[in-house]
Order: sequence, then C-alpha cells, then structure tokens
Amino acid sequence: MKSPIYRHPVLYQLAMRIVYGGWFEERFRAVADAIPDGVSLTDVCCGDGYLYRRFLSTRHIDYLGLDINAKFVHWLARRGVNAQVCDVRFDPIPEADIILMQASLYQFIPSHENILRKLVDAARKCVILTEPVRNLSTSQNPLLSRLGRRFTDPGTGEAPHRFNEETLRQILIPYSVDRFEPIAGGREILVRIGKEGG
Repeated sequence: MKSPIYRHPVLYQLAMRIVYGGWFEERFRAVADAIPDGVSLTDVCCGDGYLYRRFLSTRHIDYLGLDINAKFVHWLARRGVNAQVCDVRFDPIPEADIILMQASLYQFIPSHENILRKLVDAARKCVILTEPVRNLSTSQNPLLSRLGRRFTDPGTGEAPHRFNEETLRQILIPYSVDRFEPIAGGREILVRIGKEGG
C-alpha cells in the first residue's frame, strides 16, 4: 500500500524536510551545481520536482520530470513543469544530455542493475545519481527500521534493501565514474557517470 507521503506533494516535501533537516536545501543545491546550463535533463523519479522548481527553473535547461505517481505529475503540470507519468521498470526513458535519478535506485533492488543500465543508455553526456547510504530502514532499532521501509513505498511495494557506500561502489564498477562524493552531511553519495564525449 502506498505510503501516505506519496499521496500529496506537500506531505512528501514535509517528510523530506524532516528526514534531511538542515541538509534539505544543500542536497538539492549540490545536484543543481553539477548540472551545467544549456543542457537537456531528464529527471527520473522526480517526485515533487523540487530541484527544478527551486534551483533550475530560471536557468537555460530543457527539463523533463518523470514519475510513477500520477498525482505528482499532474500537480507539477498545473505549475507549468514539463512532467509525465513513467514507470521506469517498463517504460522507455527519453534521451537527454543528462539523466538524473535522486535517492531512488534502492527502490528497484534487486533489478537495480537493469535500471542503472537504462539510465546510462538514455544519457548522451552523463548520468547523475544521488543515493542515500545512511537510512532509517537499516537502523538497528526494529521500529525505526520498519517505519523507514513503510514510508518509502511509492505504491510498488516496500523496498527493504538499501545501499551502503561499499555496495554502491560495487554496482558502479562497470561504468566510467568521475565523481563519487558525499553530500547532505554524508547521508547521500553524489555520483557522476560520464559518457564518451560527455
């Protein structure tokens, strides 16, 4: 059953602000700083589109947000954001200079390698990933762990597994990674996978 935080963008953003605390803005700013002007960007699992609305909308970026949540997509469309419903497990990812996925790859375990390959194949220049490596769902406290899993279900089922820094590095071995650095106070890792000529 879909987590309550995915039922409305306002609830989603409130939950994210609680989880990230003082690092909420910084995590988006770090991603925005990694995206140059003048590119096309496909934001996979874009959620409430906060990155675009807060940091990219005034820049020369051809943006497309993709999300499985039709309510989020319609909410963004009403605010003039180019977004469309997409289930990345089955639907094609539109090509762009940069393909972005923020804090969502864990949702696809154990099929994450297939999803990562789809992201890379759709990118003309690079893929930018952020992925949490410190999570409530991996807490030693059973209650916190259960809440962490329950509140990250977008409607496709609970995702009980998470990456840590080492397991994230392992899945990236086949790719040309030119950035791997902590953001948001070490809660997430920002990764850039380059493409030839990108």
